[in-house]
Amino acid sequence: KSFGDFYHSKGLLFGHYTDSGLTFCNGDFPASQGYEKQDVALFVSWGVDMIKLDDCNSTRLPEEVVALWEHFLNASGRPILFSNCHNGCFLQEN
Repeated sequence: KSFGDFYHSKGLLFGHYTDSGLTFCNGDFPASQGYEKQDVALFVSWGVDMIKLDDCNSTRLPEEVVALWEHFLNASGRPILFSNCHNGCFLQEN
């Protein structure tokens, strides 16, 4: 929580980026799919004020992703601005 406390002590808000898929958009790192509840709890413990969520490499529909994150964020009791990329944020091959 020291990051959040530091930013808040300076009068700033603390934003964090993550991805809802199996890996981040570049495919290099594991992302939040299957760990949404744990990730929300971690971000809340850090004092995060805003989450930017991309939807790369996900096996779920964007609507499912939004509903899941919305559920866990609302259940956290912390007001967190949620910015999601509802259409996948990636180019679809035709």
